[in-house]
Amino acid sequence: MIGHEAQQFKHWLEEDGLLGKLHPYSHAYEALPVDQYIIDRHNAEVREAKAVWYSEVGDWSVDDWIIGSMGNGDYYLISKTGSYTGVWQYHHELREKALLAPSLRDFYEFCISIEREAGNL
Repeated sequence: MIGHEAQQFKHWLEEDGLLGKLHPYSHAYEALPVDQYIIDRHNAEVREAKAVWYSEVGDWSVDDWIIGSMGNGDYYLISKTGSYTGVWQYHHELREKALLAPSLRDFYEFCISIEREAGNL
């Protein structure tokens, strides 16, 4: 799936009639990018910047693939190699990862539920 997350998010948003309906400052808009360029840019930026806030050694893990952002420096990750499953949230201030959703689809549903609960959809 690596490299096709945006296409999958776009497909699900289209299926649900939500494509183009997410507010640009909403959680789901940041977390579910529909342009792979955004995902690729996040990954390039943390690796080029030697994201010192990522770990004790100061380098972004080769295995952690960013699929979306919270917009505050925290990211949503999946494993490039399959060394772990699910979607994880990386907290940049704590330098910790925590499992957020068991699958990409569950992650999508989580993000959309935030918008629905807030009355944005």
